[in-house]
Amino acid sequence: MDAPAERLSRIVISLSISLFLISSIAYMDDRMELTEIGLWTVFAGLAVLCSVFALLLTFSTGRPHGSLPTDDWISREDEEVMRERLQREMDEAGVDRLGSNWARMEMRHLESKHSEEE
Repeated sequence: MDAPAERLSRIVISLSISLFLISSIAYMDDRMELTEIGLWTVFAGLAVLCSVFALLLTFSTGRPHGSLPTDDWISREDEEVMRERLQREMDEAGVDRLGSNWARMEMRHLESKHSEEE
């Protein structure tokens, strides 16, 4: 399966193509004045931003995970690699023992609070 970043880059590329197409049709139809700042600048600006973001995602495919600031939001790892990494992180964190650890911590807190009151 594809990485989430690859899927997102395809979506962003199609969005930027659509925005460029809308801008070019508006220009050819004389609905867009290049001397005035208007709604066309929003479409053109979004198209440029989407293109830059898609290029960033496309050219960063070979780099290791965590080397880009966007890796916290959009993973560039394959699904299997991501699943293994998340499983390792869950094992390290001890998610299955979280309830008992929380109960022990609360018990120590209550005991210390009770001893302070006496």
